[in-house]
Amino acid sequence: GFMDHAIENMRADAAMRFDAARAPTDAARESRRDAANAANLRWLLDVKYAGRKAVIWAHDAHVMNAYYAPDFHAVHLDGQPGDMKTTGAFLAERYGNSLYTIGVTAFTGEEGFAVGGPATPIAPAPDGSLEARLHGLGLSNAFVNLRAPGRPAIATARIPKFEANTVADIGRIYDGVFFIDRMPRATRG
Repeated sequence: GFMDHAIENMRADAAMRFDAARAPTDAARESRRDAANAANLRWLLDVKYAGRKAVIWAHDAHVMNAYYAPDFHAVHLDGQPGDMKTTGAFLAERYGNSLYTIGVTAFTGEEGFAVGGPATPIAPAPDGSLEARLHGLGLSNAFVNLRAPGRPAIATARIPKFEANTVADIGRIYDGVFFIDRMPRATRG
């Protein structure tokens, strides 16, 4: 079973690399990628490690229980035509409340790949956002449990790529958020 799964992954990866070499990515291709990610995780959780807990680490844009607009800027709680369906949305359909998704956000700083390349500045979060409120408390780091009873709805947050998106409630996208006031870019080691 594992070998069949590995071979299917190699086939899917080769198809995605072929597509990536010919044109920039789009929501349809990213949806196929995330569908494959979700299928891998379902197999690991339901077959290989059935009955065990798992921690899965991925970019916020892939783990959120939401849909990414075709321009990769807006976030929709319910899928719209042409949207990217994320791994998190696929997994939430299957696992419901037994899935706990954590997003990462920052008030300001910079982002960049640990393997090199330019750093991109992260502008200070807008007034009224989750990040601005946490920054106002003087916190350098914080964890916000969005499943906490009595928690007020948080409508504006910089998800998933440090863009201020307004949604009915960020608690429908992530179950928790880890906040970094000033994010440093990723570095090796």
